Amino acid sequence: MPPGTIRTRLTERFSGGPGGGVCIIMVVVKKSPGDSDDSLIRKFSRKVMSEGIVQEAKRREFYLKPSLARKQKAEDARRVKKVW
Repeated sequence: MPPGTIRTRLTERFSGGPGGGVCIIMVVVKKSPGDSDDSLIRKFSRKVMSEGIVQEAKRREFYLKPSLARKQKAEDARRVKKVW
């Protein structure tokens, strides 16, 4: 990897699936000529936030039973419908 490149990787194991039970989310930010280290970190932070990686990691932190997942999904749908 060339110097001045930031990479992060969120790996999660889950049961089943054709991919062997691994989910990989990767963000890569490459340094352009004239970019400082601070601007590179800001770009990285913006990209991570825009792709929702932090929210996804928090959501997957604990196992959610399927019945509770359905309830959460219905509640989210009601909340969205109420806003609109």
